[in-house]
Amino acid sequence: CLRSSVVEQGFCKAQVASSNLVRGLVRHQSHFKVFFVMECIPLFSSNLFCSKIENKKILDEINNLSRKEKYRQTVGGAYTSDIGLDMRILEKIPSSKSYLMNICDNLFKNILMYSCEFEITTSWFTRAKKNQESVLHNHRNCFYSAVLYFGEYEKETVGQIDFMSPIQSLFNYDITPTQWNLLNSHQWSFTPDHGLLMIFPSFLYHKITHHNSKNNRYSLAFNIIPVGDYGEDDSSFSSDWVY
Repeated sequence: CLRSSVVEQGFCKAQVASSNLVRGLVRHQSHFKVFFVMECIPLFSSNLFCSKIENKKILDEINNLSRKEKYRQTVGGAYTSDIGLDMRILEKIPSSKSYLMNICDNLFKNILMYSCEFEITTSWFTRAKKNQESVLHNHRNCFYSAVLYFGEYEKETVGQIDFMSPIQSLFNYDITPTQWNLLNSHQWSFTPDHGLLMIFPSFLYHKITHHNSKNNRYSLAFNIIPVGDYGEDDSSFSSDWVY
């Protein structure tokens, strides 16, 4: 969006009042060098929300429960990570569940501006032992998903969480940029950190990368759905119809 420009000594300077600016240098057919400042609007982005949980009581309660849980290996190979057997683990610690749901409610209502109510459905622990990783996957039958890192992690050897672009398959060209950034990347990696909460659309594919630490990598994951009344006309829905 170029809104104003002046030509000065053979250069065209376009100025845009915006914090999302992309700067570059191009050449006109007339061989004039053009310096531009362009506003970037990240339309229909796959939002990933991060928050730092500093409530020690909540983190300790979740951590203690994770050590008591029983686990099984997930499908996908000899080195896939483990998953807890209880798929509604947060029901055992209602105070922690309420604490996490309040954070999500604030996000949905005050940032994403949704008026309906939301509830946590499934919730479970994951565990990655040395040399384990997970398969690439997303979550179904849910609206948003979240992961909380409540353990202690060795940043150099811990398995990261990778997110994959949901729109990459729509591109017909395979072009490698000179530098990767949020606007051109196909995937993005994050290192687990004590107290880190990540909330993201459930359709986003993600995975645990190779975990090379001798210490187990624990995390809590949960899914969220809208409840109550929402939608319009032939796409309207009420939870009262099915519950």
